[in-house]
Amino acid sequence: MEMADSPDDADDAVRERVRRQEVLYDPSRTVEILVAEAALRNPICPPEVMRGQLDRLANLSGLGHVRPGIIPLDTQLPTITLHGYTTLDDTVTIEVNHTDVIATDPDDITLYRSVTDQLWGVAAEGDAARAILTRAASALATQ
Repeated sequence: MEMADSPDDADDAVRERVRRQEVLYDPSRTVEILVAEAALRNPICPPEVMRGQLDRLANLSGLGHVRPGIIPLDTQLPTITLHGYTTLDDTVTIEVNHTDVIATDPDDITLYRSVTDQLWGVAAEGDAARAILTRAASALATQ
């Protein structure tokens, strides 16, 4: 999907996503993946692609160094964020529609860590998260 007059850099974006995913299989790293169930229920890709993504999340939950969490639908949120972001050490990459914004200011890092901690407080983990993934995949099976 191309946003208004954004450059077509899909190849670069795919290469970067593949590079970022390498960390998922590095047992020397700790990886936390927090996603809202709404993102699983309102996919922006075809059902067969989404099923693959759900399967991948379920498989990642079996890795000891990966902590997956899903914020269930109908959960009262302690805080909100209007965009996706990734925290890596002392850098936050904020994903907005037309670009990524890199934050390294300690106050910004503290803010994003606080938001993340609050959201983890209402997230489903373990068997509860896997149950949400299973329900989302089942819903896609009918599409």
